[in-house]
Amino acid sequence: MKRKTIMILFTVFSLVSVCAQNPQKYAYYYGNEKKEIQINYDRLLVYFNRNLVGYEMIDSIFNIRGEVRLGPGKGDTLSAFVIDCSEENYETTLASIKELSYVYDVEPTVGEGGNVLVSNQVYVQLNAMSDTVLLKQMANQMMIRYEGSIVEDSVHELYWYSLSTNKASGNALEIASLYIESGLFGAVDPGLIFPIRKKYTNISKSIPEDLYLSDQWSIADLYDIWDGGILGDGVSIALIDDGVEINNSEFSTLSSFSYDFYNGTYSEQPQIWGSHGTNMAGVIFSDHDNENIAGIAPDAVLINISAFNTEYPPIYYEGIYDEQAFTAL
Repeated sequence: MKRKTIMILFTVFSLVSVCAQNPQKYAYYYGNEKKEIQINYDRLLVYFNRNLVGYEMIDSIFNIRGEVRLGPGKGDTLSAFVIDCSEENYETTLASIKELSYVYDVEPTVGEGGNVLVSNQVYVQLNAMSDTVLLKQMANQMMIRYEGSIVEDSVHELYWYSLSTNKASGNALEIASLYIESGLFGAVDPGLIFPIRKKYTNISKSIPEDLYLSDQWSIADLYDIWDGGILGDGVSIALIDDGVEINNSEFSTLSSFSYDFYNGTYSEQPQIWGSHGTNMAGVIFSDHDNENIAGIAPDAVLINISAFNTEYPPIYYEGIYDEQAFTAL
């Protein structure tokens, strides 16, 4: 244990020295093979403290290229945005951003065009469960956060743990290299974020002209999907709600199969208990007809299941449904 503690202290000192000499040369380990990785200078991934700054202020200060949706728990306290930078002022921008009190962490982007983001997560595979002590010691000395286990495989004894960096530590690439070069752990991976779809370049023909399209939240993410002719043809979508008014003018071409949960009947138009189901169906199935809103999948088939009365307080029951109690409302 004493030898391992000395190794930890030496490795931490080495990180400080390397960062001071050349902070822009990073390496990524693929298995045991060390590969140099070139960062991109025209954008950065910045984590903001949501308790200290809102989107409006961030948008007014930085040129935002995109937002990263963070996972449960993490997204409650942090927001993350890819912002513009340039090679000429990269170092200055990086330093000035880290000085902002509401910035939690700043990470580089890599790959052609900076399309691969380096998150502030580092994943470490332990050789044995007892090595959690070493993991925590290094995390404490490097001012990074020990998040806990993510996979425990007692059969193969593969134990993966998660760490997270911040602006006071090195970035995730530096920390990952440090952990693997210590020789104390099985494998280490920085948490890279890859794009899940190609960037569209010509979306003019796929943008519907429905009146309230501009008011639909995050609908721009669908332009490239529509441009590829993906409108839901051949897909059936079940909507279990308070019934959909299929005769609504937004659904002139809607095909549907309907079932009324309360009456136990199949019908073209089941019982409508409220407006929620029709509103939700509008988001999914509305025609691209230059009126009102544009649906996500207007050519899909609706499975219209009327099951809830959303206009009244819900009835909680155990066993047989009490129709008289429901009617009394």
